[in-house]
Amino acid sequence: GLEEQGKARLREQLVSNLNIAHANIAKQMAVVVAKIARTDWPDEWPGLLPQLLRAVQEGSGLTRMRALMYLHVSVKELTGKVVGPTRKHLVEAAPPMFEFLFGLWKEASAHALTDLAAAEVERYCSKILRRLVCHAFPALTSTARCRASSRPRSRSCRSAPTARSACRAWTRTARPWQRRAARRSSSPS
Repeated sequence: GLEEQGKARLREQLVSNLNIAHANIAKQMAVVVAKIARTDWPDEWPGLLPQLLRAVQEGSGLTRMRALMYLHVSVKELTGKVVGPTRKHLVEAAPPMFEFLFGLWKEASAHALTDLAAAEVERYCSKILRRLVCHAFPALTSTARCRASSRPRSRSCRSAPTARSACRAWTRTARPWQRRAARRSSSPS
């Protein structure tokens, strides 16, 4: 009824204007979108992730950055929901999203040392890709759990550290933008 139309209009308006210049307001808007996505995606808001990916793909400058921010916060919120159909739908939505974002990450990585915007794109893509690998690819996360343990494979999956902790450990050792920033700050100007 009327309430559903109002909700749909609100969802559309939240994601349609991504040119928010003030960073703190944009972050709060991304959080609002993510909180709504946690309850409404994919049933009432199936177009959220494709709409954000399209904005990243077609947008430029500020629009692209805000779309990446919204996508990151939304994926972060959705991966926090460990039970129910949301996880299943995220597993289904992850492969094309991963493919696109990995290509974008490779492109941005090539220019990240000299271009601040490319470094930001690389940073957001890294965060989203890590979340997808750790939470939306069950075969990878169960393999990571098995490899994280020194016990025989049959028992290791039950007693190994969680995939999330394995992914966090990997992330701590593989943050290329931090190494680049340290090199830039230590190099003579």
